Amino acid sequence: MSEHLPADIRFCPSVDLPKKSPEERTAEGQLGLELAPGGLWSRPVEAAAYWTWLRDRQLGPAPNLDELLAWLKTFLGLTERPTEAPRYFALGFAQGAEMALQDQLLPDTLLDPVSDTLIARGAEVAASLDTLPGPAPLSRLRNWASQWLTHEFMEVPPSLWRLGLSMGHGAAHTHPLLCGMLAAEMDSARFDQRFARRALVATKLRGDMGLWQGFIRSTYERTVEGEVLSAHIGTSLARMRSTRGTLRAFLVDAVVQGRSLGQSSSSAVDALLTEIGPAQLSRLRSFYAANSGPLSGQAAEGFLLEVLRQWFFRTHASLLNPNDPGAEHVALRHAYDFLWWRGFLEVTTR
Repeated sequence: MSEHLPADIRFCPSVDLPKKSPEERTAEGQLGLELAPGGLWSRPVEAAAYWTWLRDRQLGPAPNLDELLAWLKTFLGLTERPTEAPRYFALGFAQGAEMALQDQLLPDTLLDPVSDTLIARGAEVAASLDTLPGPAPLSRLRNWASQWLTHEFMEVPPSLWRLGLSMGHGAAHTHPLLCGMLAAEMDSARFDQRFARRALVATKLRGDMGLWQGFIRSTYERTVEGEVLSAHIGTSLARMRSTRGTLRAFLVDAVVQGRSLGQSSSSAVDALLTEIGPAQLSRLRSFYAANSGPLSGQAAEGFLLEVLRQWFFRTHASLLNPNDPGAEHVALRHAYDFLWWRGFLEVTTR
């Protein structure tokens, strides 16, 4: 590999080709690469299913509630097992509280699909929300819900999500301390968890982009950087959808998008450089030179993907745990960002 990379990085060994099943080989063909060891990326069948969902099944702006919940189930890795009923309720509760804090109303038809028995049960237990404020409010909320959910109610997780939305929205006024602590917990949560709790708010505030693109936008604090990267990742996804592109092609397109903007006369270039500032830009150049080789030329595709793999394993190994679909969104966000900036800096001299 390159002399610009540390030599003391250890990797999980790849599975020998003869030991791979036909399904794994087919999946690897859809992916086009192994991004990193560990996590979903070392399980090609699951990774291919994730990539297919991301590429082909994204919702347009302003989805209805049923569409939003179906999307969130995949985004968070939720199933409809009865044991996950408290998670559905807590997710809805946190989202409803967030909407109330943003002065947004819930649809009048929200509780139409919810049984009268479940609505009555929610009204009966609402007073005991007073016992919940304290550390880890989301976990407390899930545990509290599990205490009053009977088997009958646990069989209908989508209804529990809708009930949670209604109760959380109302609790912003009746139990402001609990809802305030939930909001504070969201502020410090991982990107995917933070966005999931605020997905309803996002669909109202950013009606011009789909949910996954909105998730990408939410991970950037800087305004211009967030707008540029979320727009480009949306363009790359659309390109992959139209061409049935692989995950590898999607990542390579990040470099292409970065180079394209850097070589353009777009006002976004000056706006981005002004927002980043000369000191941070200098640090970025030093970082990429140290981690991906000199910026004086356009690095080869295969080289950059290997650089990405090594950098990711060194800096974001915590995202490579198995059975954590939400972490895969964060992982892909960091991977696209890393490659986009490399492409941009290769051609930008300003």
